[in-house]
Amino acid sequence: MTLATAPPAAGDPSAYVFGSYEVVVYRGTDSHVHQLFAKANQGPSSKADLTALTNAPVAMGNPSGYVNAAQLVIYRATDNDIHQLYTFNNNTQWAQADLSKLAGAPAAAGDPFALPSGPSGKQIITYRGADGHIDALWVNGSSLWAHTDMTALTNAPLSVGDPFEYLQGGNQLVSFRGVDSDIHELYTINNNSQWLQTDLSKLTSAPPAAGDPSAYIFGNPVVVYRGTDWHIHLLSLQ
Repeated sequence: MTLATAPPAAGDPSAYVFGSYEVVVYRGTDSHVHQLFAKANQGPSSKADLTALTNAPVAMGNPSGYVNAAQLVIYRATDNDIHQLYTFNNNTQWAQADLSKLAGAPAAAGDPFALPSGPSGKQIITYRGADGHIDALWVNGSSLWAHTDMTALTNAPLSVGDPFEYLQGGNQLVSFRGVDSDIHELYTINNNSQWLQTDLSKLTSAPPAAGDPSAYIFGNPVVVYRGTDWHIHLLSLQ
């Protein structure tokens, strides 16, 4: 922080690489979304207050930054909507949009997670709603934002944590901790035309979860989480 004389942080940072720049975004103690950036391997040398630049509402949760042609930062604001800060005009200017209003989506209760480039190459954002449902915001074929209630679509249990979304081949997968403290997964079949859900904890006789899962692909999907026994548990498809 001191290298860029940036405001102090109130939340966890998110980092991404854009061209030859290393970029970090975070929520400051002023609830603004701040950005640190510098040429790769040179350390933070510049800063920007993205909230002030875009006249965006202040943040309630931690921002997440990523790249899909432009620079994009998503976060939950104090209005409990999911907002996005993004660059345009050859990445020379920043603007903001209320994705929840654009998609007609319900209020958020957790931090959003972005899949920068889904099966269609479009952005897909998932979050936990105030009703405990897993909601998805996505860009449809008309480049308009749309909303899907993933919990209602799959008859999945309610969530108590933030979801984690990833890809295996052309299929989408969303892992989350349910109200039963099991790790559940939503997934697509038939070329992403149908969504299903399964209880990974029951399938693997795994202990209950105390934290949110994370996932990656190592040949097959692998999901890791913190159990109520304070151990790190790994679920994998054999």
